[in-house]
Amino acid sequence: VLPNSEAIIQMEVAKQDYYAVIPRYNKQNGHPVLLDPRFYASFLQLPTQEEESRLDYQIGKLDSSKKLFMDVSDSSILMNLNENDDWEDLSNVFLK
Repeated sequence: VLPNSEAIIQMEVAKQDYYAVIPRYNKQNGHPVLLDPRFYASFLQLPTQEEESRLDYQIGKLDSSKKLFMDVSDSSILMNLNENDDWEDLSNVFLK
């Protein structure tokens, strides 16, 4: 799910100074998280079967100076797309 294009541009610009830029709507973190290549190159080297290999865990471990929480005005960033039902919900939002 992508926030509006203005938010994406702002996040891309901010990514130059951070390893992770996390959109936030009403103090809730959302998607997509934009990752700098310096971060995801090392992330992709982690063994996938390890609990610590979760993206949220690795972002949480980042020093606060390496991540930015960016407030956006688009509530769609709060949608998760982990299950088939989530995709159906998204379809209903955009096909109305």
